[in-house]
Amino acid sequence: MKSILEELRKRSAVVSGERGMTTLELVIVLAVIAVLIAVAVPNIIEYVSDADRTVCTENQANLEVEIARYKAAHPGTPLGPAGARLSDPEARPDAAGLLANSPNPEKLERMLLCPEAGEDGRPLGWHYAYSDEAGHIECAVDNAGMVRSEEARFNHDRFNADGE
Repeated sequence: MKSILEELRKRSAVVSGERGMTTLELVIVLAVIAVLIAVAVPNIIEYVSDADRTVCTENQANLEVEIARYKAAHPGTPLGPAGARLSDPEARPDAAGLLANSPNPEKLERMLLCPEAGEDGRPLGWHYAYSDEAGHIECAVDNAGMVRSEEARFNHDRFNADGE
């Protein structure tokens, strides 16, 4: 009688899949998961980097709109020279002036920081500079604070997709 019950339990375990995983099966599953992670992580990192570049170029366009609004509210106010950062007190309008005349200063504060640089402790507007006297804005600095140099790690603007 005991042998019949044991035989039924064995058959039941095989049919219902209650046997455990072997070490080899576990290693294969872990290897497949590792391969999937190795493929997915670089794509996710690139996706985040692309998103930051897109936000930066949108920031530049939005800052140009804000500068145009500032110029309309303050006729005759000259813009700063090409290469002047928006945080430069000699360059008008500066970041403080843009914030003062914005109906949504919180949004403008986010626009004044390049997401690729992050919050690096620099004053608002440091990451962006006038590209010409017409008021066009470009992302002007890299993590070392360099303005449009060959060594700059991120120089993206809307007019040159390669950032060169």
